[in-house]
Amino acid sequence: MSKTEINQLFGKANNIFILLDERGKLLKTDNNWYVNLGYQSEFTLGEDLAKFVVEKELLQSFFQTYLFTKKSSQRLFLTFIKKNHEQLKLELTLNPDSESLQFIGLINPIPEIYGSKSKANSKEDFLEKNLRNKTNELKKVKEILEKERLRLSLSINKMEDPIMFKNAKSVITGCNQAFANLLGREIEDIIGKTDFDLFPKETAILFQNMDKKTMVSGKPQRNEEWQKRDGKMVLFDIIKTPLVDNLGNTIGLIGVGRDISKQKAIESELKNAKLMLQKVLDTIPVSVFWKDRNSVYLGGNLTLARYLGLKNPEQLIGKTDNDFFRNKDEVSNYQQDDKWVMDNDIVKLNYEECLTSKSGEKVWIRTSKIPLTNETNEVYGVLGVFEDITDWKTATEALIISEDKFRMLADNVPGVIYLCNNDKNWTIIYLNSKVEDLTGYPKDLFLEGKISFPQLYHPEDVDNIYKTVDEQLSSSGKFQLEYRLKHKDGHWVWVEEIGVSVSKNGEVLHLEGFISDISYRKKAESELNKLALIASETNNAIIITDKDEKIKWVNEEFVRLTEYSQEEVIGKNPGKLLQGPESDPKTISKIKEALINQQSIKAELLNYSKFGKKYWNEISIQPVFNKKNELIQYFAIQNDITLRKTQEQAIKNHNEGLKKTNQELDNFVYRVSHDLRAPIASSLGLITLARSEKSDSKLQEYLDLQEKSLFRLDEFIRDILNYSRNSRMELKMEEINFAELIEETFQNYHYLEEAKNVERILEINQTDVFYSDIRRLSVILNNLLSNALRFSNSYIDNSWIKVTINSNSENATIEISDNGIGIKPEHISKIFKMFYRATDVKKGSGLGLYIVKESIEKLAGKITVQSDVNKGTEFTITIPSLKA
Repeated sequence: MSKTEINQLFGKANNIFILLDERGKLLKTDNNWYVNLGYQSEFTLGEDLAKFVVEKELLQSFFQTYLFTKKSSQRLFLTFIKKNHEQLKLELTLNPDSESLQFIGLINPIPEIYGSKSKANSKEDFLEKNLRNKTNELKKVKEILEKERLRLSLSINKMEDPIMFKNAKSVITGCNQAFANLLGREIEDIIGKTDFDLFPKETAILFQNMDKKTMVSGKPQRNEEWQKRDGKMVLFDIIKTPLVDNLGNTIGLIGVGRDISKQKAIESELKNAKLMLQKVLDTIPVSVFWKDRNSVYLGGNLTLARYLGLKNPEQLIGKTDNDFFRNKDEVSNYQQDDKWVMDNDIVKLNYEECLTSKSGEKVWIRTSKIPLTNETNEVYGVLGVFEDITDWKTATEALIISEDKFRMLADNVPGVIYLCNNDKNWTIIYLNSKVEDLTGYPKDLFLEGKISFPQLYHPEDVDNIYKTVDEQLSSSGKFQLEYRLKHKDGHWVWVEEIGVSVSKNGEVLHLEGFISDISYRKKAESELNKLALIASETNNAIIITDKDEKIKWVNEEFVRLTEYSQEEVIGKNPGKLLQGPESDPKTISKIKEALINQQSIKAELLNYSKFGKKYWNEISIQPVFNKKNELIQYFAIQNDITLRKTQEQAIKNHNEGLKKTNQELDNFVYRVSHDLRAPIASSLGLITLARSEKSDSKLQEYLDLQEKSLFRLDEFIRDILNYSRNSRMELKMEEINFAELIEETFQNYHYLEEAKNVERILEINQTDVFYSDIRRLSVILNNLLSNALRFSNSYIDNSWIKVTINSNSENATIEISDNGIGIKPEHISKIFKMFYRATDVKKGSGLGLYIVKESIEKLAGKITVQSDVNKGTEFTITIPSLKA
């Protein structure tokens, strides 16, 4: 139907005419739409018709599944919703127009809508007139629909997609030629058949199940199936849509199949291409992004997402650079670049910018941007690629600084730095300015090739230079040698060259190295050789070290004295090699300080040989300087003074012994004169008293007192003799019987009053023969046992003395303990001193324990004491056998 015919229909009929697009949206309505439903046309155009009916889903489903290959009209019974929310049951007839892909809709209202009680005509006249009008309208619509049916039939047969129609029993009621060709039959042979007549059983069952599902659900069903077409297997996209009658009952279905093999192949290729592109984007080590005209991110690759701290590229979409960088001015400049590229439609490549991240870190990036255009060449965005060059920037700046430092260093080192080709003349590529100091020629002459190092070689050194360089380079890639160069003024300069090869693919392309002036060292070595010849004949140890205190040479006397070979000491530090635990730290510190200050020093130090032998050295160290007053080495002479030191120590020890002896002698003379005079004076006084006394009992008392004085005098003289013997007499080795010796000692004191009330406890375990000096042992035991008896506690009933001896062929342990009056703690450390008395309870000389200690020391033994006041005392003696 033409647009003119449609316009003629609108506004002339009593029915409501509407025009819809293929999706069911209102394109045009007549005045009756407003009159009967209350909606103004201008406010409803473009709206879905489903919006105005109760059966929204039914109507939407119809438009979604309708195929314009059909020409028959469709009748639907719907409940329309008026603007005032009233509902009307109306009939909607839809006539498709396949050319314009539109529907002409006819809404038939019930007669009451058009009746008016106010009119004069009767109800019958109204109905007759309305029926006549409706009949005429239907005729016109029928004619139009018949034309559309024919047009639709022709269109369906022209379509390449197979189409078929089935009734509710899945019997085929119609199809197009494409469907007949697919089955290899005529259309007449297909009509009235079922799937079981046309396909294998398994396929027919699948089709029947899909038919059933379509008609039961009342919704279109879709499936993809492989079918044979023109001898090839092709993939069909099959859509089956239910057909309903005027009452909404399903009366069959329409099936449409479309060959989607090529489409699927294209989709697969497109999908693979997208995956490959995404994989490439996510794999390349640079960040890729694309933005819209407002510099809003539309996407990016995984590298960019990770760089910006995101988990995946999807999180980038919708964000701007402000979300990732701190400095707004920097971001603005970066976005201005986006705008410039898009506005000018020009590519901008490899420019560098600095941005500040959200964490405050400065980053450098190198960016390229190109405009994005659509099919009409309109710019809709920008594509960018950038990489973080912060490390490269930092390295470049560091390299520039390093090159400056190298240039400063190269121009100030005391020698020549060079880089040359590995050719016959060793053509110079780089040379520092120090070459002029060494040769007298400026570096430009070498760089310009006007002069070369081989031209300056001493004739006697030429062959050795080439030979040495070739041999050492082939074996290690490095070389070191000494030779002579001719200075511009004619004199010869000794130099040392250290070099290394620069290779590529196994081929030596360049040599680089350092040449230093060693003329002074050569002269020093010559002098040193002369000195070494002299030093080798001296009786003193000679050491020559470099400026770092590493040994360069030693003479034979050093080898004899230290027991190290020359090979073992070369390159070693003498101090670390020879000093040991007893080397004086103060002297070592003094020597180190002198070396640091490059001063000479003379000192005496105890050193150690290789095998731990101690020896005393008188060391004299002299620093050696070159003509520039630069330290080049140390020269040291070591004089073995071990014998002198031994003699000095012996004299020192002897003097200390004499000093001690003199002090003890002074004390001894004083105490002896005092202690000898006391009992003598006492005896003389008693004699004077006795002469004038008449009473016999008094005389007897004076005689007893005089006897005690003489006993003390005798005891004191005995102590003096013991002290004298211990000091003078040599050790005399005898076999010791401890049991007999203890018994004899106790017998010496049986006369003492205290001995009568003291119990003796003896535990002697002598498992083997023990040898010692019996006289000194007797003195020791006599003193200790007499003290134990004399200082027993008279206030207790069970006083005792216990002697425990354990001896074998090597050692003896003697323990003498008692429960006497004990010794106060403040006296314990002093009781072994000469003439020291810890108590005045009993008289004594104060020599006893002193003689005990001296005697034990003569026997190479030890004595210890433990004591508690009023509880007792225990002495423990350990002495070795003299024959052990």
